[in-house]
Formats: sequence, C-alpha cells, structure tokens
Amino acid sequence: MFLDNVGSEHFDQKSFVKAYNNDSRIQELVDSFDENGVVLAGGDAPQTKPEDKTVDKMASRAAKSALS
Repeated sequence: MFLDNVGSEHFDQKSFVKAYNNDSRIQELVDSFDENGVVLAGGDAPQTKPEDKTVDKMASRAAKSALS
C-alpha cells in the first residue's frame, strides 16, 4: 500500500490518485506513480554548503594568544 509508514493520513492507490488529480501541490511534488509506488519530482543533486571556518579561525587565534 502507498505510504504505509507515514504516521498520519493513510493513502491507498485509489485515494492517492484522487488527491493527485485534485491538488496541484501534489502534482508538483510527484514525478510519476504506479501500483508499485511514487517517484518524487527531482531536480539538481543536493549540494553541500562550503564549510564555515570562522569558529576554527577564532579558536586558533585564541589558542595562540593564550600560549604567548
């Protein structure tokens, strides 16, 4: 069944099709679906943010000051 483990509202295939057909928000989130499941709409692969070195730099300066 569709979405068995979501912990809230339960959809079977028939109710999912009805929700999909009546709600453009769901249509935007779903790439395709069939009796086996739902494929969510994709996009670009997630990108990791560059590592912020601010805290490292501050700690390094503080350590140098404490040691001198």
